[in-house]
Amino acid sequence: MTTTTTIDEDWTLRSRADVATFLDHQQMQALKSEEFWVISLDANDNLIHVMRQTSELRDKVYIDLRLALLRAKTKGAAKVYLAHNHPDSRRPRASWNDWMSTMKARWLGWRLGVPVLDHLIMGCDKYYSYLSGDSRWNPLGWLFRVALNPRRFLPAAQ
Repeated sequence: MTTTTTIDEDWTLRSRADVATFLDHQQMQALKSEEFWVISLDANDNLIHVMRQTSELRDKVYIDLRLALLRAKTKGAAKVYLAHNHPDSRRPRASWNDWMSTMKARWLGWRLGVPVLDHLIMGCDKYYSYLSGDSRWNPLGWLFRVALNPRRFLPAAQ
């Protein structure tokens, strides 16, 4: 089930720490079933829209990433953050499906002109960021960083 959440407060989300604080404020880590959120920002990093995809399943949520990003674009998003929770998880980790979904979202966001800035996994008291990419948890963390900023990893032009 997809819902749109209206946020009564003004939020400016300039970093993944700001997004984690916002999600803590929304009590995402306390949810009993898994949810996937698309957090839409304008060009000045102001929150304009939150789309929540919920599931009755405890450990899975299905989302059509193309439709979610298109909806964010129609709401006026210049960029988005993705987030989902792992209920009752003390140490959130990225699964292979999480990785593939994130890479697909990055590609779709690039194609649609709505960049995906990061994907956070919320646990009980911690969060995991794909951008920071702890190599013990995800051997492909460097790949996500390259996808975010490929020019940084290319040799300088002569």
